[in-house]
Amino acid sequence: MKMWRSIAVLIAPLLLAACWEGEPWYPATEGQAVIPAGDYRLVEPGAPPEGDEILLVAGNDDGSQSVTVETPWRIVSVPFGPAAERNYLVQMQKMGGKGHDLGASFLLMQVRDGRYLITILPCGGSVRAAVERAGGFVSSDPNSAPTCNFRDRALVESQLKAFLAMPDRPAPDMELVPVSR
Repeated sequence: MKMWRSIAVLIAPLLLAACWEGEPWYPATEGQAVIPAGDYRLVEPGAPPEGDEILLVAGNDDGSQSVTVETPWRIVSVPFGPAAERNYLVQMQKMGGKGHDLGASFLLMQVRDGRYLITILPCGGSVRAAVERAGGFVSSDPNSAPTCNFRDRALVESQLKAFLAMPDRPAPDMELVPVSR
């Protein structure tokens, strides 16, 4: 969860959820610039875009996108599953002075009727067991749910596929809502 701390005030509800982390396996060439450049707020799905914190979404020269509150985050949105479903595995890396952070966090973004729905992927049950069997590890913090630290891309993808196939999977946690200044 360390990668989330710089935007903790904005996404405090998400910090209480679990997280998937690993290496930045996805280059920008595998992603798509899904979110139009502009200003957004992160809110509960269906809620009005209220509050002071504004996220700036912009394109990067390499084809990835950046999301900035106080610190810029590089995102690569990789299409996942049938194109008609518009599901994306979003790889996030904190951007810094020399290159990017070594690790990445992963989220699910679903685009539905022009809405950008964000799901924090849970680290429990079968996902936790699969990560540990594959040599990854699960870290815990008393103030949040566990974080699954994946060791390879294939396992991230197989677990995301299983998550999307769940008939009773959790509803999205947050929504990116465009705002006008």
